[in-house]
Amino acid sequence: MLKRTEKGEDAIHNRVYDLSQEKRWVLILVDSKTYVSDIFNKCSDQWSPIKDLLELEQDGFIVNSMVSEAISSSLLLQQKLVAEVKKFIPENYEKAVNKIHNSQLDSASLKKAVNSSCMYINLTISQDIAKQLKSRLTQLIDMNS
Repeated sequence: MLKRTEKGEDAIHNRVYDLSQEKRWVLILVDSKTYVSDIFNKCSDQWSPIKDLLELEQDGFIVNSMVSEAISSSLLLQQKLVAEVKKFIPENYEKAVNKIHNSQLDSASLKKAVNSSCMYINLTISQDIAKQLKSRLTQLIDMNS
């Protein structure tokens, strides 16, 4: 369960912190009876509150150590995947990286994003690079699952 801290309560009632609209919306949804799954159920498929939840926790607006650890490891994996793409493709990697950045953080979604990125790389850069990259990225995901 998630819970607003005193700072989080202050942000809701007094608007003293400059929060984005999305973060404020997520913060409003959080109370001491809120499960993470409840928040996800209230969000559209096009937007995930994971990053906002992590940032709200890091900034001291909410607390829940279990969620933070899971999200942190998923974000770390996502960052590793992006770094690996940039290592394989030093230039013009934006579209491939964006597919990974915009994916959900679960293993299945990350694998779909990797497949999509590698398909793009196969079509625009090189089939060999795409194969090598897909193998490496899939290995990273499997190691973290």
